[in-house]
Amino acid sequence: MYDYIPYKDDSSLEFDKTYHFVGYSSSETDNTTITSPVPDYINKDITIYTVFSIAEVYDNVLMDNSYYGVETRTIDNVSYNILYLTDKANSLQGKITLPNKVNGKIITGFNNRTFATYSNNTQFSEHRPDNITHIFWERGSELALVGEYACFYWQGLRYFELPNYNTRISKEAFEHTTNLFKDINQTVMDEFFDKITILKLSCFLSMSTSDYNEKGNTNLGDKTINLPNILKVEDTTFAESVISNIVFGSQENTELD
Repeated sequence: MYDYIPYKDDSSLEFDKTYHFVGYSSSETDNTTITSPVPDYINKDITIYTVFSIAEVYDNVLMDNSYYGVETRTIDNVSYNILYLTDKANSLQGKITLPNKVNGKIITGFNNRTFATYSNNTQFSEHRPDNITHIFWERGSELALVGEYACFYWQGLRYFELPNYNTRISKEAFEHTTNLFKDINQTVMDEFFDKITILKLSCFLSMSTSDYNEKGNTNLGDKTINLPNILKVEDTTFAESVISNIVFGSQENTELD
């Protein structure tokens, strides 16, 4: 009955900090007596309170595997163990940290549900966790792929951590993620784009344009997208996105389709 993760708004905390759910208390001021899950006496006439502590995001890994599953797929002759979110993940909020291993399988890719093509936003909306603001990965993650439509139309997403170099961003992975990089500083953005070697078709199409105005201001502000290690960029990667500046890697190493 109480199959959910209590949440406390973490938007005011530092970038890499979140609220870790500790348990429940029968006192609003004294948290010395904590139980979890909800105690049996919840059916009685009593008030209980959720108890949280502040933790680093990397110490708050989502271990309940009812929120995700794993499938193995081969893409361009490379096999990936891909973590995908279930519909239950639509209830998640704020900063989420995903595991680096599930059922003994090392996670090397991420996708929201499947690799199926969704024809329009309406069809896709019921499978979209709009209240997730940040995706982090457990320390030691070997993530190398963000799959097709992975964060397609995620309206709340501001940041997606890429923990490793040589990362491939697939077709339309972040299309219409119009709050991506909102309030994210240049250093963190550089760490994200430094990891990317392949950008597929329209993977950042219409990114961060929701705050566009006549002065050209967007969620990206005056920040620059630096792609020092990029090897391949396909057409329309950043189409319809309002960006101040994009700096690609060496011309001799970069293939522009």
